[in-house]
Amino acid sequence: TNAVLERQALNPAIKAVFALTNLIQDLSEQSANLTEEPNFCLLLKPMLNSINEAAKLANDKCESLGIKRISPNELEDFNAQEHEIKQTTTTDDNDKHKKIHRALISGLIYRGKVLTPAKVSVYCFKN
Repeated sequence: TNAVLERQALNPAIKAVFALTNLIQDLSEQSANLTEEPNFCLLLKPMLNSINEAAKLANDKCESLGIKRISPNELEDFNAQEHEIKQTTTTDDNDKHKKIHRALISGLIYRGKVLTPAKVSVYCFKN
């Protein structure tokens, strides 16, 4: 059936495209401040512009294909459907209990279905 084909063939390809998109996005974000450095080499500017354009194209393509990043912000509620706890951080603030401390690794949603949950650190109230 189509569901089996999608799970066995398409989902791994989507995960690979998503991983590459994340790498390009990370490069783009890390290079954003380079041009402000006093020792910045102007010869790198065309390459950095290409990286930024590639990140934009990759993100636009993912959006058009229904591929979305799960990247929770600090203090969002933990959602067992979209998040996987990889570590906990103790807190004295009871209001932070079971709230996201930080995202460790982004997750992936494809056409509304979670393919890979985000790996997160969650606050845990210390009694």
